Amino acid sequence: MAHRRIRFPDIVLIAVISFSSLWLIARNSGRGGYAEIYYKGKLMEKLDLSENRLIAYPASGSAIIVEVKDGAVRVNDSPCPDKLCVKRGFISGKGEEIICVPSRFQIVIGRGVVDAVSR
Repeated sequence: MAHRRIRFPDIVLIAVISFSSLWLIARNSGRGGYAEIYYKGKLMEKLDLSENRLIAYPASGSAIIVEVKDGAVRVNDSPCPDKLCVKRGFISGKGEEIICVPSRFQIVIGRGVVDAVSR
């Protein structure tokens, strides 16, 4: 079996594949621009993560308090018994989520920015 030498087109192909992979990884990582708030599977609101604030959402006969601070979001208080959603802490990465199963409440970090229509 003869050994084949690496030629210029092989190097170009390897470089293109490597660059494309790195570009896709960089594009899909990082912080999201907004958080989607769901209650019982229905989208309630899209929150702009650049605006610090506290918001109360009605859930399970009480309220879930959501805090947006420094580009991240968390559940500050919840009526659920185990408080796992509160213990999750702040999230800010694209695709991250907080789920409160007893309250049927969910926060998902989005991939873009909030536009005028979604406000």
